[in-house]
Amino acid sequence: NYNDSPLGPQFTFANTITINSPFTGETGNDITASMIASNSEVGIYVDNRDAGSVPGGDVTQILEDFSNIIQPRVNTFAGNPSDINSDGGVVIFISSMLPANVLGFFRPADLLPNGFVAGVESNEQEILYIAAPTTSNPANSPLYLATVAHEYTHLVNFSNKTLTPFNDSGGTNLILEELAVEEGKAHFMEVVIGYGSGDTFAVAVIYLD
Repeated sequence: NYNDSPLGPQFTFANTITINSPFTGETGNDITASMIASNSEVGIYVDNRDAGSVPGGDVTQILEDFSNIIQPRVNTFAGNPSDINSDGGVVIFISSMLPANVLGFFRPADLLPNGFVAGVESNEQEILYIAAPTTSNPANSPLYLATVAHEYTHLVNFSNKTLTPFNDSGGTNLILEELAVEEGKAHFMEVVIGYGSGDTFAVAVIYLD
């Protein structure tokens, strides 16, 4: 396992995790992933079904960009994420099982108590689901890293916009951001961080207009 924290790991991520699958056709099934790289901010896991197909160098690239660029810049502009499971970090779950043409997603139910969303089993942790790198979308491509930044922005925004008042109200006040604003902010953050393009900026403007 790769560890890249100059101060040493402040939190320990488990070597493997088993979660309820968020993927289409697998609802109710448990799936397991192995931790390939971690530091004090993030643990990167690869779906065991993809074992050996995601190079360690790709995972290292994702870890370094997340810790050195994505997380500090998103946190500066959007605030800090929640830490509902007290592990001090975020899990990036890499899998080839995401639906076709879906590069990544954040599932808000994972930050809410299990059973709160009918028919959805919460994994009760800060977790991003990201597609496994491919030759057409490698881990060092702006598109791939923009996806990680985009989904992390969703997590941070939900932590602050929705989860904080939800917890403060004892679970009775659920405030959801308007979809156009939510997506506009996430696309705009891609540009602010440095992974976006003119086209990405245009998409953000459409949502925010």
